[in-house]
Amino acid sequence: FIGTHLCKSLDFLNINFEIIDLKKSDDFPHKTIIADIRNLNSLRQSINGDVIIHLAAIHTDDIREKEIYFETNVEGTRNILKVCDEKKIQSVVFTSSVAVYGFAHSNADETSQTNPFNYYGESKLEAEKLLRDWYEKNNLSKNLTIIRPTVIFGENNRGNLFKLMQSIYLKKFIMIGSGNNIKSIGYVKNLVDFIIYSLNMKKFSLFNYIDKPDLTVLELIKIITLNFNYKFRPFFTIPYFIAYAVLIFLEPFANLVKLKLPISLIRLRKFCSTTQFSSEKVLQTSFKPKYTIKKGIEKTVKYEFH
Repeated sequence: FIGTHLCKSLDFLNINFEIIDLKKSDDFPHKTIIADIRNLNSLRQSINGDVIIHLAAIHTDDIREKEIYFETNVEGTRNILKVCDEKKIQSVVFTSSVAVYGFAHSNADETSQTNPFNYYGESKLEAEKLLRDWYEKNNLSKNLTIIRPTVIFGENNRGNLFKLMQSIYLKKFIMIGSGNNIKSIGYVKNLVDFIIYSLNMKKFSLFNYIDKPDLTVLELIKIITLNFNYKFRPFFTIPYFIAYAVLIFLEPFANLVKLKLPISLIRLRKFCSTTQFSSEKVLQTSFKPKYTIKKGIEKTVKYEFH
């Protein structure tokens, strides 16, 4: 998702690139080299150039085996860094995640304590440590930028925000909780512009990426609803404690019989909690996002549903 938008922007800017992935890109098949970051020899035969933009990751919420996350997100990163050393590649841009903070206090910034609550966040944090160790070994000639994006939405994404849009579009949305909790989100084209902006950074940099201002869940729902030309109205609401109690009972049974529930306890907590992060460090740079959150939602709704 992010990679395709990134490649389109690189192509528009006439910046030469190659894609290393498990399957061919629909948009840039001639630019794709098939390789697997879990296979060191596969990478040795495919990685070339001066800069690695490392986007590869297992990131879904519904994988129960810790090893699956760590095999790609950690060992895959280790393999990339080995090839960088072998081929004297000195610059890496890595997309991590705000998941490394876990359920952090509001407006967590890059100095805040990391405390991931799931395997995805743990594996991303471990990958960050590998990258920092790689950088510190010879930081006179190396450049490393780590970007921790928040929830990213946009055209062709099928994550939680798209599912929220879809449920509102189909008029099947049920509100859980008050909706007054705050969410930090980001539009994919702004994130891609920042990744390209970071290619000129020297030495070590660490950034959260969020598009401001932050919105409450109710504010977010209102913007989406109005983009469908629906009248914004109160939705049928289930109190958080009732939904939580039901899932506490149902989830162990569903796991036992291998039944996939429409929502998990982790997703419930994520939806109903405040996940707000600081973007002050990005604001201190000369980077200026092209799109507001409202405009990003408008473009996404038009593309996906009209």
